[in-house]
Amino acid sequence: MVIPEALRNGTPVLVSDRSNLDDLIEEGVTGDVFALDAHVLEEYLASLTLIRLLKMRSAARASYEQRFTLERFVGEMSACLRNLSERTVR
Repeated sequence: MVIPEALRNGTPVLVSDRSNLDDLIEEGVTGDVFALDAHVLEEYLASLTLIRLLKMRSAARASYEQRFTLERFVGEMSACLRNLSERTVR
């Protein structure tokens, strides 16, 4: 839940390439993926700028709205249940 919560707050997400969470962000738009290596991570963190992170804020929030809202979940779950019930009735 950490990634959806961060995106909800307009916070860009930084994940390692070994976290298996990189599909939840859009590289360079809603966050970044970094190699899980101490030297690479050190260089990456040193290169981050506040301006770059601030530019990602609106895209991070938009990503949450498109992918993680309760309304979206309820709509998709309802569609799945309708589909299942239609198959059962046939």
